[in-house]
Amino acid sequence: MLFKVVFRVLVPAGTDKLYLTGSHPALGSWSADGIRLECCSDNFTAAIELPTGEYEYKYTRGSWDTVEKGKSGEELKNRRLIVKTGMVKDDDVLAFADNFSQPGTVQK
Repeated sequence: MLFKVVFRVLVPAGTDKLYLTGSHPALGSWSADGIRLECCSDNFTAAIELPTGEYEYKYTRGSWDTVEKGKSGEELKNRRLIVKTGMVKDDDVLAFADNFSQPGTVQK
């Protein structure tokens, strides 16, 4: 049985595109430009169908050079999702890899 999972993602201002990628074909199979999310202001959304299970995923702007990072540029662990029923998953992306010239340094 498949369940509808809606991803709602708040992103930094000026983010022009956002992709979801993860450990299942419906999540993009770890391709950096896996599933493109729809934009509305600083929020992006996507609705996908997944079977019951545990999954890992990340957000990018289309390449691994633009993968999500922590607010100070730190590497983030994969996000985790447990699907048992239909659900809405709210996430916040604080920064992307290309926002930093060196770890912990914001580019101007």
